[in-house]
Amino acid sequence: MGTCTSTSSLSDGASSKHRLSSHAGSNHNDELTSEIPDELSVDPLEKLGVSVHYLKTFLEEVLLDPDLSRDSTIYDCEKLEGPPGVIRQKGEDVLCPIDGQLGAAYVHCLDGEDEVGDANFMLSYSWGYSIGDIIDSLDYHCATQYLDPKRTYVWMCCLCVNQHRVVERIQNQRSGMLTDNVKNFEDQFLGRMMGIGHVLAMMAPWTSPLYLSRVWCIYELYAASEHDCTIKVITPPTQRKAFEADLVRQHGKGINTLYETIRETRVEKADASVESDRQRILEIVEQKPGFIAFNSYINDTCREWLGDLIEETVMIRGEGTKNRGTSIPFADFYNRVGMLFSENGDYTRALKMFRNSRTIIEKLEGKDHHQTAMPWIVMNERLLSKDHPKTAISYRDIGAVLHKSGYADDALIMYRRALAIQETALGERTDTAVTHKMIGTLLKEKGDLEGALTGFNKAKVINESIFGTAHLTTASSYNNIASVLQMKGDIDGAIMYLRGVANIFEKKLGKNHPDTALIYKKIGVILMNMRDYEGALVEHHKALKIYEAKWRGQHAEVASSHSAIGVVLANKGDFKEALVELDVALAIQKSVLGENHATTKETVNSIKNVREAQKDLR
Repeated sequence: MGTCTSTSSLSDGASSKHRLSSHAGSNHNDELTSEIPDELSVDPLEKLGVSVHYLKTFLEEVLLDPDLSRDSTIYDCEKLEGPPGVIRQKGEDVLCPIDGQLGAAYVHCLDGEDEVGDANFMLSYSWGYSIGDIIDSLDYHCATQYLDPKRTYVWMCCLCVNQHRVVERIQNQRSGMLTDNVKNFEDQFLGRMMGIGHVLAMMAPWTSPLYLSRVWCIYELYAASEHDCTIKVITPPTQRKAFEADLVRQHGKGINTLYETIRETRVEKADASVESDRQRILEIVEQKPGFIAFNSYINDTCREWLGDLIEETVMIRGEGTKNRGTSIPFADFYNRVGMLFSENGDYTRALKMFRNSRTIIEKLEGKDHHQTAMPWIVMNERLLSKDHPKTAISYRDIGAVLHKSGYADDALIMYRRALAIQETALGERTDTAVTHKMIGTLLKEKGDLEGALTGFNKAKVINESIFGTAHLTTASSYNNIASVLQMKGDIDGAIMYLRGVANIFEKKLGKNHPDTALIYKKIGVILMNMRDYEGALVEHHKALKIYEAKWRGQHAEVASSHSAIGVVLANKGDFKEALVELDVALAIQKSVLGENHATTKETVNSIKNVREAQKDLR
């Protein structure tokens, strides 16, 4: 089943034969292809993949070069700026079966179903990955998914895009993945991806995946999900072992760093070998879904992958222990992993780990003795005492996990256990104030305003005694109290405390700080609701002045202040001036947020309402 010929023997028959070919393991691709719109259809020759089995032969070709090794990257093997490397050498004397010109893609130089076939996977990866890691990752995927490497065909751009044409296009700053305009590029790329239907996203090294710094990789991950392709993240086996070592021996120190890397991933900061590729992808993302939604999706997807990898590692390690993960040390391990999840905001997985740990403790030591305590609390009770401040912190931390996971009543029990210890062992200390504040926050959410006010007031008293009345921590207490007083209808009390916050912010942050402006806005809203329109306008204008100085007009907060002023003026009956302010707000919102943003639509409705009220007066 030849997919290319020498320069002297290319024929229409050979090309047609390949276009109609069918390979084992690719039936699902035929089904997917039938659902692809005509405008997204791609020449079957563009969707051929190299078998995972054949990649070992590719590695042998690489190793023929004394300067290359398993650790060499794709960049090392094929320097597009220089003479042909291993990849281009394969097809430099072969006619391309797609365009009939001299120089073929590597995949079009392979023969037989053990080497080449209709791709059942697209590999999303970086040319900065080592060849050894790429092959090992694909081998591991086949082994764990019970796939035949000889019938598992992978489309990977370095071997399946004609790199001879890429070199020809480099002078025009276009990669082999791009066509002449964004629409054609997107159609061709999506047609290939949807036709294959399954994407393998390779993450390496695990500590800081190169994948997350490459614009092509990030875009491929999003596009695969957007168009209902299945996605599986793969990692080299050696990286998995290093990951497990960090989780077990370093308590996830490196994994915490990876969570931070994921949080900071932004497509706007990602790189590409060809700058025009980067610009075109950013143009597509900006048009739909927008940078914020795109980055949010990438962050969520990568966090999900990382959570799955952690759980998988825990499961495999448990199965490999003598007691199959049912010993006290393994209960402690579950507990540490739970803390890792909790620290990074994955409370569902954190609770799962804590419960696994508790099950082991109850089985080995009795359910009644530790009926409500999580194992990591039990550890502190053993090593320290039930009344030690660190045990209190354990109670409070598990309370925080329960609170954020929606178990408010259980969380309150934990908070109060912590507080009882702290009041006895510490007295009026910072940790005690924090627990009072957490109890106040929970009770406020439950609607127990008196209880919330008690908690916030106790935190305030401690903070004032420790930090004084002009400290940011004390300002936080004032702000919490103000929010409850406002909910209770004690408007004068709420304003008094907010004035206290404003005074502290003016001294500590400065009169031109955005946080100071936010307090002015809060006071302005309360005053407007009290129908003190002049007072409200004073506060909103103070906030607007700060925002305009910081962001020079084009910012959502500037628009928000103009909108707030417009609403006050409308309530005051000054409809003409209200429309001026609302129009300014709308212009900024359209520019910054877009016409379809909820805030923009809200301003449009406000303008409509003001104009109708203006007509009624006439």
